[in-house]
Amino acid sequence: MKKVCLTAFLLIVLSAFLTSCGSDEIDEAESAEDMVADMAAIIDISLEDLLERALIRREGIQKPSLEEILVYTQGRTPGPLPYGVWHFQHPRAVSVEEAIEDVNIFFNALYSAYAGYVFFGGDEVFLPVRDDIIASLNELSGMVQHSQIQRMLVDGLSPIITDLHFNIGNTQFDGDMRYFRIVNVYYYRSENGFRNRESGLYLHSIQGHELEDLMRLHLDEQGSLFYRPIVLMDRNYSRDIVFTYEDESYYLHNWQIIGGSRPTRLDYPTLEWVNGIPVIRVMTFGLDNFGIDHAAPFMGFVDEVRDEPVIIMDLRGNIGGNGTFPLLWLHDLLGEIVPSNRILLVSGFESDQNAHRPQPFADLPYEPEIFFGMEYLENGYFISSNHPPRIVESNTLIIFLTDRFTTSTAEGFIDWALSMTNTLVIGNPTAGILAFSGDFGGRLHLPNSGINFGFGRSINLWPDGLFTEGAGIAPDIWVQGDALVAALALLER
Repeated sequence: MKKVCLTAFLLIVLSAFLTSCGSDEIDEAESAEDMVADMAAIIDISLEDLLERALIRREGIQKPSLEEILVYTQGRTPGPLPYGVWHFQHPRAVSVEEAIEDVNIFFNALYSAYAGYVFFGGDEVFLPVRDDIIASLNELSGMVQHSQIQRMLVDGLSPIITDLHFNIGNTQFDGDMRYFRIVNVYYYRSENGFRNRESGLYLHSIQGHELEDLMRLHLDEQGSLFYRPIVLMDRNYSRDIVFTYEDESYYLHNWQIIGGSRPTRLDYPTLEWVNGIPVIRVMTFGLDNFGIDHAAPFMGFVDEVRDEPVIIMDLRGNIGGNGTFPLLWLHDLLGEIVPSNRILLVSGFESDQNAHRPQPFADLPYEPEIFFGMEYLENGYFISSNHPPRIVESNTLIIFLTDRFTTSTAEGFIDWALSMTNTLVIGNPTAGILAFSGDFGGRLHLPNSGINFGFGRSINLWPDGLFTEGAGIAPDIWVQGDALVAALALLER
């Protein structure tokens, strides 16, 4: 990359000038030198500045209204899942008649309980897909392989559904949007704009974009802050882009999708003090594996860190789980309910509205309806997370670490963090798997062919710009390198 140091050149010229001028000329030269210094002055950012920026972001979030989500109650009445879908079956070839029966059962299951049924178009969209698949099956003769049926279902529904909790076999229904960054380009900010850290030149433009829309604050492992372009766009976008500088030089850069490596799996939640700061690392919320109880130790950490001025909550690699745990953890720490920025619509709930409270929390401090912001409707739905929007005061600085493997309920934890003061989200964007819930996972099976499938009963309606399925939630501060090392360096600095 071409290297130019305009500031250094000007200072050399000024130095030579100063050696050959009188006192009046020296005063003028000193003013010129001050001007050069002003050009190069970097806007310093303190921790207080970072928290103020974060608070401005939180205050700008507009929670969707109840009226907005009630739109998705129209067009159907949820009911129980069709008989037989809970029974495990090994995948097998079936007759055409059995295949058609499975297809009808599958679409009946979607109508009965899938949270996205109305959201993605209802009968007007889903029934033509069903009819096309049945028409294709009627053209076959003999036995039909389960893989053929599965492919027909995937091909028919993938243009309709964007929902990473929705699966047929091993296929998930991903979205097209992703976050991209330009690597190996670093900028400082002064009053005159964004200045390339290597060349000293100010960036004039980025092809097709406004600079203020792209430049995002980053943190490295030394605790240094800098800017780098970040964009949310279709992952099939042409990735070459032109950067133009103040001297009219230009460079062709390449957008790179933000990914990462999945962190090493931990069996238990952990709490350790690093440089005197408690770091909680939790990689699941209540999903017990091989008899391991994740809930008790995680909830127990509250008492150990309650009086600490700073807490780091490491959610990198967290696969989600029971959404009750983060909300209760924050309640135990702060003594009040933290509202979410999203609102949930749940379909096909049990007829007994006084069902027992979620275990192991039989002693919730409030009635479930109050604690979870629930409201039962008369048409087979209920609303959750319907607390009035507000920002809860926190005396503790809580830093949340995220990456591309921060998933589902862990993303809900970040949502709650964005309803609090004195919080920073540091790392990379989350996974983006929380437009809908994953209640049934891949645990349902078509009774004849044995094809497994799963989906959720809840739709999460998010504020505009906060969450994108497949792309996730953006952090307050993006990170180059290890987020924990960077966060600790920031605090030390």
